[in-house]
Amino acid sequence: MVQIYTGYAGDFALLNYYQSCGLQPVIISGGRIIGYPHIKDSKYCKKLAPTLKWWWPWHKSLTENNKKSAQKWYTQYYTNNILKTLSPYTTYNELIKLGDGKPVILCCAGEREEYLFCHRHILGNWLESNISNLSVIEYPHPAQYLLLPQNCK
Repeated sequence: MVQIYTGYAGDFALLNYYQSCGLQPVIISGGRIIGYPHIKDSKYCKKLAPTLKWWWPWHKSLTENNKKSAQKWYTQYYTNNILKTLSPYTTYNELIKLGDGKPVILCCAGEREEYLFCHRHILGNWLESNISNLSVIEYPHPAQYLLLPQNCK
């Protein structure tokens, strides 16, 4: 089974870093990642991305006081409107095909500080709970973007 990771990718430097670690970034962001699509060999899976039509109003309304309820709403909305329309096995196979035999890292621009809650993790949990023996984990974020490939996990 080919490994799938999740990872923050707010700009092209991180995508290049992941590639230098032998991973195939697959962008699942509804917004722009700075530098994309000018990143060599980057892939994009639009059907897994939240649409800006519902994501942007949700993001703008997010406060410290409503964070838990907003995250619950987001999880339900993403699950009901995106994931329930898909097959976990078909989705996994499509992601692996995009990876061309390399481990895949599902990338979006969810803030690093908030990486414990992001649609990439909702997607990862959904894949894990529906596909036996699959573990989707967050790839370690480098302390700085200039890490050399030998420093990859």
